Formats: sequence, structure tokens, C-alpha cells
Amino acid sequence: MATRRAVKLPVAGLLALVIDATGATAGTDWGFVPVGDDQLPPFSFEQTFGPEGMADLMSGGLAAADIDGDGWVDLYLPQSSLLPGRLLLNQRDGSFIDVSQAWDLVVSNGNGPIDSAYATGAAFVDLDGDGRRDLVLAGLRQFGLRIYRNLGDRFEQQDDLVQSDTGALDHYSVGIGDVDRNGYPDLLTGHWGSGQAPLPSAHLWLNGGQVLEAAGIAWALSGAFAQASSGGDFTFTPNLADLNRDGWPDLLFAADFRTTRYFHNDAGTGFLDRNDAEISDENGMGAAVGDFDGDGNLDWFVTSIFDLDPPPDLGQGGSGNRLYLNDGDGRFIDATESAGVRDGGWGWGACAADFDLDGQLDLFHVNGWNAPGSRFSKDRARLFINQGNAAFTDQAGLRGIDDDGQGRGIVCFDADRDGDIDIVIQSNQARGIMYRNTAAETTGHFWLGLRLRGAAPNTDGLGAWIELTAGGQRQVHEMQIPNHYLSTSPAERVFGLGSDDALERVEVRWPDGSHQVLTHLLPNRWIVLAANGVDRLFDSDFE
Repeated sequence: MATRRAVKLPVAGLLALVIDATGATAGTDWGFVPVGDDQLPPFSFEQTFGPEGMADLMSGGLAAADIDGDGWVDLYLPQSSLLPGRLLLNQRDGSFIDVSQAWDLVVSNGNGPIDSAYATGAAFVDLDGDGRRDLVLAGLRQFGLRIYRNLGDRFEQQDDLVQSDTGALDHYSVGIGDVDRNGYPDLLTGHWGSGQAPLPSAHLWLNGGQVLEAAGIAWALSGAFAQASSGGDFTFTPNLADLNRDGWPDLLFAADFRTTRYFHNDAGTGFLDRNDAEISDENGMGAAVGDFDGDGNLDWFVTSIFDLDPPPDLGQGGSGNRLYLNDGDGRFIDATESAGVRDGGWGWGACAADFDLDGQLDLFHVNGWNAPGSRFSKDRARLFINQGNAAFTDQAGLRGIDDDGQGRGIVCFDADRDGDIDIVIQSNQARGIMYRNTAAETTGHFWLGLRLRGAAPNTDGLGAWIELTAGGQRQVHEMQIPNHYLSTSPAERVFGLGSDDALERVEVRWPDGSHQVLTHLLPNRWIVLAANGVDRLFDSDFE
């Protein structure tokens, strides 16, 4: 039976303080500043012998999470064929150093220019419930799906954790969520360009705590992604989110050639195709999930291709991105035109965050296509700032985002724990870049950063619902590991509060149905909330 606790907490000793910014500088200008090599070691995603096909041109992921338990978010960056990935540890100030060797994380790739296997997608998730985030890598050319268990000071590859020969497929993005609610996070993988024969079971990997097993036909994915003329599978970016608030995560799959699909989770018995949703994107690639119109329901943004003159007979559309708004019953309505987010160029990874801390979710996404003769070889990244009620303006140039490279994967998180969301971009055949956000310093807006400490095995509290009320405005968030495209950000949330510091109430509904209500919180700091009571807040997490 669900329980509810309403607790008024004293200020002293309540909050796990990272940066006390209560004296934030007022101002109207804010933006992003590129980070130099002294703060982030140079990284790139470039095939050693050059791209051999379309799959190579689409590659380039990364992942962000706190891997050593110090409260600061770290990075993992695959580097394509022959080159080992980079594990970069946050130095508790938003700068990073390479610790790949010290953590035994030198991933073995292939040995030749044609058949060399390599990782392209990455995710961090606590698969075994020990409180440490493990590394999942997905890759091309028989790389397969690989798991590296986090032992606290090093990673160890687990060859027997995944049941099935995953090397038979090319694996792209990795989605994460507990679809059967057994407490262990499950995985979903995209397989763009793979044949239909081994599917659909290889999309969904159910986690029993000891092994990840390909789900059977009962999960109703059969034939869902075989609607393109070639009959192949063109899935890119899966996400799991509870769209109708029934406690069961539903499946969103951004996919190419008009095969994007949305499935309702039928109480853990299987997925049912929601054919009543307005799904109209032509080349779904990246994705972001969040409440963009402030109605308390989760919406879905999908990147695609905006091209007024698409080439004929290639299956490529040109009608651009989509913003699907949730009507409250889990049904999507296409609101792209009124939102003003259609023109994103040749879109890839996308993330949702309140970049200016005004209480409205914004969007950032990268783009580009570097095939010979492409008109999208110098595509400018988009920063769509929410003006209210899911109406956006592109402010990338205004806010210092001048990246026109071949962006693919992205992660969005508060690297220096000052309360605003920074961005790291992985670029294809080029050097990556990190942008530091200045909003917390320059806008005068207030904020609250929140992480959850869930009961094992769901130690990140995935699937928990958070409702925050400040200044009379309500914001909702489902705790997820966001999957952008080949890339995942950490399971945490910064709530922007705007100019009103009246942080009235935070309510958390945990996956087991229990509730917590916190009042009289102070803004401009990070807190960690435990599942077993508000009396356990972890100051030691942020030293």
C-alpha cells in the first residue's frame, strides 16, 4: 500500500551542498563558452582508415555519469576503430583527466581497415544493483553489445552477462528502463540497417540481475520495424518513459524511413502499438523526452531532416523535426509547427534541459551529414529556447553556440555543479567540443539540483516521478537515463526556478508507490534524496 510522508525539514543539515550560489549575480546575458584543453583532454571520433560506409558516417557516441560515487559526473568517449575509448574523471571542479589505464578500460577493437569492429554508442547504468554504474557499449562490425562491470576502482568486461550472439547485429543507441518492474534496469538497442531475421527479440534485453536475456516474441515487437521498402530494421534511438502515468514505462523508438514507433507497456506483459498517435516524422534519428508545455505529461521530440529539395528515390524526407505533445492519455499530437522546431538541418542527438533556468524545458540538438556532395556538411547546431507553452526560438548563435561540425552524440549535465547545464558534443570525423553554461552566474535565476538514491537494485530511482512547485509553478520529471542518440546523460535533474526563490514543495513518487513530500527547501544547491526517508541526505556524496 502506498504511503505518504509530509516532512518539514530544518535548513541546517538538510542539503548536500555543492555550490552555494544564493548570492547569484543578477543580469540578463547568459550563454555558452567553449572549454579549453586544460579543462577537458582533446577527444575525437575518427575512423583510423576513414569511413567505409553510411554506418561509419552516422557514428560517434559518449556517456556521462558519476562512476566513482563522489557526486561529480564523469565521461566515457568511444574513439572508433583501433583506438581505445577514453574514460575521463571529473576533478570535482568540472575539469577532467584521462584515467582509462588506471580503470582497466582499454576496449579491444578490430585489427584491419575493413572489418575492424568498434564501439559507437555508450551508456552508464547500474545493472547489478550494487550502487556502481556499469558501462554498456554498442558497436559496429561484430563489436556486439558489451558490458563492463564497475568494481569501484576499475571496470571488468563481463563476457557471459549478455545471452545471445550480439555481434550478428550492428548496435546503435542503448535505451534504459525497468520494463517488467523487477527492480533491475533493462536495455533496448537500435539496429539501423540490420536484416530482419534475428529480430525482434534482440531489441529488448531483460535483466534478471545475473544475465541480460533477449526478450521473446511476447513483447509484441514483431514486424514493427520492417516497414521500409528494403524490409530491414532502421531503428536508431529508443527511450523508456511512463507516458500515461500508470507506473509502467512505455517504449519510444525513433527510427529511419518512416518507421518511428511508440508502444504502450501492457503492465509488464508486452508492448502494444499505439497506432492512435500522430507519428509523422520521416527520418527519425535522435530524441528527447520531457514536459515541454508544462501540463504535467511527458512529450517527445524527434530529430529528422529538414530539406526543401530532398533527393528523389532515396527514401529521404525533408519535413524536419517533430515535437509530439502528450494529451494526458499517452496519445501524441503533432505540435511541430506551432513549436517552431521543424528546421534543425540534418538532426542527430538531442537533449531536453532548462538551459536558462527559467522553469521551462529547452532543447539542444546537433546535426550534419558529411557524405560527399552533402549540403549539410556545415550544419549549425540548434539551441531551441522555450518561450512558454512549448513555443521555441533558436538562440544558438545568440548564446555562443557556434558549432557547425558533424555532431552525433551529446550529453547534457551540470559538470561544475554550479546549477546550470553544460554540453559535450561528440563529432564524426572531427574533434569533439564542450560548452560551459553561464546561466547560473549571469541570469540571477534560482535552481535546485536533485539526484535520487533508490533502494537496490534500482539504485538511481529510475521511474520515480518528481513534482516540484516553486512560485506557484509546477514542474514534473520522471527520473530516467536519457538516451539522445548513441549517448546517455546521467539520471539527475536541475529544476530552473526563474527569478522567484519561493521553493514551496518537492514530491517524489517512488516506483514502489510510496511518496515523500519535502517543504521549506532552499534553492541554489544540489540534494540527494534517499528512498527510505528524508532523514538520509548524503553530504558525503559532495565533498
